[in-house]
Amino acid sequence: MTLEDLIAPVTKKELFEEILGKKPYVFPATDYKKEFFSNIITWKQFSDYINNHRASAGLQVITPQGNKLCMEKNNLHSDFQPHWDFENRYEVLKVYRNWQQGGSVILTKASMLTPNISAIAGCLEETIANSAADAHFYCSPCKDATSFSVHADADDNFLVHAIGKVHWQVFTKTSREDCVIDTVLEPGDLLYIPKGTYHKAEPVTARVSISVPLAIVKGIHSLCRDYCDFEKNIS
Repeated sequence: MTLEDLIAPVTKKELFEEILGKKPYVFPATDYKKEFFSNIITWKQFSDYINNHRASAGLQVITPQGNKLCMEKNNLHSDFQPHWDFENRYEVLKVYRNWQQGGSVILTKASMLTPNISAIAGCLEETIANSAADAHFYCSPCKDATSFSVHADADDNFLVHAIGKVHWQVFTKTSREDCVIDTVLEPGDLLYIPKGTYHKAEPVTARVSISVPLAIVKGIHSLCRDYCDFEKNIS
């Protein structure tokens, strides 16, 4: 995955001169992006990751009532702590019950979760100076599953659509009501939202859409994305 692949049919010149840091923009799907984005994660991988809770980098839940629970804030588990478990943790059954009731799950700090999402984050870091990317997987089980209300983020955001459909409304930096983008995005579509821009996403179907926040700060260091294939050294 190169930046040219990611933003096609838009050119790098158009990205840097007309879009980046200036306005929200939808980069439409291409055949290549449809296949690449659709192979970022499967529902089986999603389930396996959550069930292996001791290896999770970060997880949040949006409850059916609209509350946010975070493993890092110690409110995604009961007071009972198994002997081998961590203090900052989540209980799989608590996450699952929220999911069954129409809540959403966010896998945070997940830009290394699969090779495809790491490649997307990496191509942004390689091309945009002084940048570091991560990825947060926004996952919902059904239409109208609970999601965040209108809000703005502190970093530029590239929204990658891997599974299902999402209704997006993007506003301006000064208004939560002045809508400049109102559209439904599907696998292969990419949405760019500059930092500080108000927006809202609502699932139209079960979905996985991935927020790739891009911090742009002079002297910043990005993650090492080298893939080490340990299988090659097996004899």
